Amino acid sequence: MAIEAALTAEFPDSIRYRRSLARYRTLFANFHLDSGRYGPAEEQTRAALAVHQQLASQFPAVPDYRAEVGYNLSTPGNCAREAGRVAESLSHLDRAVAQLRPLWESEQRNEYTRKALRESYRGRALAHERLRKVAEADADWGRALDLCRNDEADAVTVDRVRGKARAGRVCDALAEVAELRKRAGWAAPQMYDFACVYAVASAQNPEHAAAAVGLLRQAVAAGYNAPAHLAADADLDPIRGRDDFKRLVAELAAKTTPRPEQAASPRSAP
Repeated sequence: MAIEAALTAEFPDSIRYRRSLARYRTLFANFHLDSGRYGPAEEQTRAALAVHQQLASQFPAVPDYRAEVGYNLSTPGNCAREAGRVAESLSHLDRAVAQLRPLWESEQRNEYTRKALRESYRGRALAHERLRKVAEADADWGRALDLCRNDEADAVTVDRVRGKARAGRVCDALAEVAELRKRAGWAAPQMYDFACVYAVASAQNPEHAAAAVGLLRQAVAAGYNAPAHLAADADLDPIRGRDDFKRLVAELAAKTTPRPEQAASPRSAP
């Protein structure tokens, strides 16, 4: 990102460099968000949003610029939700949907708009789950899934299952995870999410705790390597006192954490 920042400073009128820097900031914002660093995530998003808003105002006929505004409106909502400010998060996510949905429903729809709107619905569904608004959450999950290609549906489905567990629908979440796990080949982020469902369930039934740690080990074996996120994720609080969890955290922290641009994230910029 330093190169893009230097080029933008040297050529401030270059749309290419301004947009490239803004998109890098969005990527880093998502990395910070997934790592539990909500302040830096919001800071990077604000900087990116300012550029995208300028471009959308300057070139209103270019749908990608307006779609990028919508996408960057959703990130503060995701940050607020994960930081516990759930009601506040809905105002950001409502604005993102309001920005993106008319674009998608118009003749100017494109892949970027589809992905950005899908992510906004997904973020809003998670916020509704936290507020125990079941009908609203299910409606937004349906909208997000309707905007998925076949290869994208699994990630959204697993997010929905984790959202159900957080909302207290633990039995439904466990049953769905059991069904999903009958399929092989799940990637590290999804294995991590399965572990979180079992961890949340262990608050009601401690027998699920061992399964949670086992799934976390499978996620690490599949490539999960975000110790800061592991330390900040409230879903794992019910199992933090376990010796096997502490050993896993220590082992993971001893590994080299990848650079932000190398880290895989289910919320990477469209």
